[in-house]
Amino acid sequence: MVKDKRRAFYRMGRIMELTPIPRDLFIPFIESWFARGEYDLSENVVDLILKKGRDIPYNIQRIAHNVWEEASESKKAGNASVDKAIETIVNQESLNYEALWDGLSQQPPPSGLVKFNM
Repeated sequence: MVKDKRRAFYRMGRIMELTPIPRDLFIPFIESWFARGEYDLSENVVDLILKKGRDIPYNIQRIAHNVWEEASESKKAGNASVDKAIETIVNQESLNYEALWDGLSQQPPPSGLVKFNM
């Protein structure tokens, strides 16, 4: 959004790449927030969130947020909650994925490639 000249927030902020946060720091941090919300986490659920998020802070935050929402009534989060959270994220982003796919299919082939008609 801030890198696209056509968007309203072009150059409005600095682009910062967040590198993976060491797991030995991140796991207790995430567990503490779930504990504050009085959530009962199954063993290794935070490890699964980190694994599924590929240690990328944005992905982890998004998955953890959706796990929180998924388990908000029962206050119990396990592997199934993580799977459901990821399914929810994929469904939320489906239109973006579709637009990206459609955009790719409408681009002319890069120069130097031969187009074959069948």
